[in-house]
This record gives sequence, structure tokens and C-alpha cells, in this order.
Amino acid sequence: MAGDIAVAARDPNDPSTWGKVGRNENCPCGSGKKYKHCHGRFA
Repeated sequence: MAGDIAVAARDPNDPSTWGKVGRNENCPCGSGKKYKHCHGRFA
């Protein structure tokens, strides 16, 4: 259909699919921690 945009879903196991994540948002990996205390430490 016209106007449909295919967007890759966030894969919890693949950080490259997360896009821009704010430091105070919950981490997309599903840990329940804030991004800055989880995967944000490695970025």
C-alpha cells in the first residue's frame, strides 16, 4: 500500500537494530535497567 514504511523492529539481541537510545530510557535488551547502566556503559 502507498505510504507503508518497512521499519526493522528492535531486536533485543542485536544492539545494531536499536538506533538512538536515550541514556535514561530503559535498555532495549530487556534487562529492566536504564541504558546508561546496562549497554550504554559499552557504547
